[in-house]
Amino acid sequence: MGIWGLTTYIKKNYKWKEIGKDPPLRGPLLIDAMSCCYSLYDGIDWKYGGQYKELDQKCRTFLTNLKESDIEPILVFDGVDYEGEKGPVILKRRKETAECVSSCLLYGSYPKDGRSCLPAFAKVVFMEVLKEFRIRFIVADGDADELTASIANSYGCPVLSSDSDYYIFNVKGGYIPF
Repeated sequence: MGIWGLTTYIKKNYKWKEIGKDPPLRGPLLIDAMSCCYSLYDGIDWKYGGQYKELDQKCRTFLTNLKESDIEPILVFDGVDYEGEKGPVILKRRKETAECVSSCLLYGSYPKDGRSCLPAFAKVVFMEVLKEFRIRFIVADGDADELTASIANSYGCPVLSSDSDYYIFNVKGGYIPF
């Protein structure tokens, strides 16, 4: 879900430790799958439909680059929120998405805040590419953040995400923001 304002606070008040050059990042890397999907879809002109082919191509390029760099991606998707904890947040996000699409279609321009709208079958396209590449992925029961951090700690590897929750999780391998 993220913590409102935490990323801004961290960027202003802490120095980043650069990793991946000496020694280079290799081995397992836990990836927040939906953060990855949104990041890959960013920059695709979605005004006229799903653009699933473009998303498929970006997924393939991303995964190929990881494999060629000797990085073993493991992706974790959010599952169904049985407890309803994220219910209000999900409804708010869906409303924002509908407003975003409406604004784009009515006024012909993207929202000023840079929001993107992920098409309905983006997650399915991403999962199909993962299956084809034989890359492990897990669908959590509910929110995937704690499971992702736990698996990363068992491998001793970092987490790649755009979710500010990972700043406060004790991830031994560290957090890499998109």
